Amino acid sequence: MTKFANGTALQARVGALRSQFGKWRAYRATVEQLSARSEAELDDLGMSRGDIPAIARAATWGAPA
Repeated sequence: MTKFANGTALQARVGALRSQFGKWRAYRATVEQLSARSEAELDDLGMSRGDIPAIARAATWGAPA
Protein backbone atom coordinates (compact mmCIF):
# COMPACT_ATOMS: atom_id res chain seq x y z
CA MET A 1 0.00 0.00 0.00
CA THR A 2 1.27 3.45 -0.88
CA LYS A 3 2.00 5.80 1.97
CA PHE A 4 1.45 9.47 1.36
CA ALA A 5 3.99 11.92 2.76
CA ASN A 6 1.31 14.50 3.37
CA GLY A 7 -2.42 14.95 3.10
CA THR A 8 -2.11 16.92 -0.14
CA ALA A 9 -1.27 13.87 -2.25
CA LEU A 10 -4.08 11.89 -0.68
CA GLN A 11 -6.52 14.75 -1.21
CA ALA A 12 -5.51 14.97 -4.86
CA ARG A 13 -6.05 11.23 -5.30
CA VAL A 14 -9.46 11.32 -3.61
CA GLY A 15 -10.43 14.35 -5.70
CA ALA A 16 -9.46 12.54 -8.90
CA LEU A 17 -11.48 9.48 -7.89
CA ARG A 18 -14.51 11.64 -7.11
CA SER A 19 -14.21 13.34 -10.46
CA GLN A 20 -14.02 10.03 -12.34
CA PHE A 21 -16.97 8.64 -10.39
CA GLY A 22 -19.00 11.73 -11.23
CA LYS A 23 -18.17 11.32 -14.91
CA TRP A 24 -19.12 7.64 -14.80
CA ARG A 25 -22.49 8.57 -13.24
CA ALA A 26 -23.06 11.17 -15.97
CA TYR A 27 -22.18 8.55 -18.61
CA ARG A 28 -24.64 6.04 -17.13
CA ALA A 29 -27.40 8.67 -16.92
CA THR A 30 -26.84 9.62 -20.57
CA VAL A 31 -26.96 5.97 -21.65
CA GLU A 32 -30.15 5.39 -19.66
CA GLN A 33 -31.85 8.49 -21.05
CA LEU A 34 -30.97 7.70 -24.66
CA SER A 35 -31.83 4.02 -24.25
CA ALA A 36 -35.33 4.99 -23.11
CA ARG A 37 -36.00 6.65 -26.47
CA SER A 38 -37.88 4.86 -29.22
CA GLU A 39 -36.26 3.91 -32.52
CA ALA A 40 -38.21 6.72 -34.21
CA GLU A 41 -36.96 9.30 -31.70
CA LEU A 42 -33.38 8.11 -32.10
CA ASP A 43 -33.78 8.25 -35.88
CA ASP A 44 -35.04 11.84 -35.59
CA LEU A 45 -31.85 12.62 -33.66
CA GLY A 46 -29.76 10.99 -36.38
CA MET A 47 -28.54 8.08 -34.30
CA SER A 48 -29.15 4.39 -33.82
CA ARG A 49 -29.25 2.34 -30.65
CA GLY A 50 -25.71 1.10 -31.36
CA ASP A 51 -24.43 4.71 -31.31
CA ILE A 52 -25.52 5.33 -27.72
CA PRO A 53 -22.34 4.24 -25.87
CA ALA A 54 -20.05 6.28 -28.14
CA ILE A 55 -22.29 9.35 -27.91
CA ALA A 56 -22.46 9.04 -24.13
CA ARG A 57 -18.64 8.74 -23.95
CA ALA A 58 -18.22 11.82 -26.15
CA ALA A 59 -20.69 13.79 -24.04
CA THR A 60 -18.99 12.75 -20.81
CA TRP A 61 -15.28 12.47 -21.52
CA GLY A 62 -14.99 14.37 -24.79
CA ALA A 63 -13.89 11.30 -26.77
CA PRO A 64 -14.71 11.38 -30.47
CA ALA A 65 -18.10 9.85 -31.27
